[in-house]
Amino acid sequence: MVYLYVGQFLPKDRTAKALAELFGTPMSAGTVAAMTARAAAGLDDFTAGVRARLAEAEMAHFDETALRVAGKLHWVHSASTGKYVLITVHERRGVEAMDAAGVLPAFTGIAVHDGWAPYDTYTQATHARCNAHLLRELQNLLSRAVWDEQRVLSETSAWAIEHLDDGDAVLIVDETGDRKSSTDCVGAARQYSGTLGKVALCQVTVNLTFATRRGHTIIDRALYLPAAWTFDSNDANWQGYPTTSSSRPSPSRPPSC
Repeated sequence: MVYLYVGQFLPKDRTAKALAELFGTPMSAGTVAAMTARAAAGLDDFTAGVRARLAEAEMAHFDETALRVAGKLHWVHSASTGKYVLITVHERRGVEAMDAAGVLPAFTGIAVHDGWAPYDTYTQATHARCNAHLLRELQNLLSRAVWDEQRVLSETSAWAIEHLDDGDAVLIVDETGDRKSSTDCVGAARQYSGTLGKVALCQVTVNLTFATRRGHTIIDRALYLPAAWTFDSNDANWQGYPTTSSSRPSPSRPPSC
């Protein structure tokens, strides 16, 4: 019963109905709830142990999300490591609920979360932003903000080189081809791609990779423009490229298409 309700996430009514049909015994949703509460009471020592392990962890992840309980808004708070997970439900979202969960008040490690302000209440912990949230914010920046792409590339490349350089680095030049369904993308044409292993309608990008024993990263890339694109006035004008031979366009950053 508890496994179906808690482990398989069946609603109380469906759990009761399934058991009644399987065993031919009347079952109510209230019985399911009561049996689950009884089982939970037997886990008090285990839950306390998980809470203690999480509080002692060097790093733990924290999050919260909304949940309806009997039609009323509640909040699920989670604390987790690679080995332990504690999920609690509270009527409030914030410090009151976090205190009730019992992990953050005693936590002194690295707390990874979404940057929601109430987490900063726990000053004894070291706080770190969740990478998933950072990536979403960066994606928003890339898609909406006006910024100097070349300057950003130069600064991030310099940072990467500084951290990876071991005095014995190599530069690797390679190309990659992305299949396209239309020639509307800049540089898209029927051309050979080593990535695809054949001639196809694709967009080819040339990458410059900085590699050491510590790791590797792409520090620059440019879009390869086929000859047809260089002098085709229709394609060039549509994308804003000059068409005179004296101003043949140099490789440019590939658009997102």
